[in-house]
Amino acid sequence: MIQRVLSTLLGVLFLIAVFVFTSILVAIALTTGLVLAGWLWWRSRGRVPERRGQVIEGEYREVRDQNYHLRP
Repeated sequence: MIQRVLSTLLGVLFLIAVFVFTSILVAIALTTGLVLAGWLWWRSRGRVPERRGQVIEGEYREVRDQNYHLRP
């Protein structure tokens, strides 16, 4: 009887410990992901030029042939 109670108690304690360590690992992973995403955003924010109101002029040609992309 005592062995059954102790094994149940140890099982519950082990389960609680697993949940605690898993939640810590998930929190670390989320924090690392957010920090990495913020760092990548910070690094790339100056590289994308904003083109508000800017017109890029050029030439274009309409191609009506459906198989144009197949030609070499």
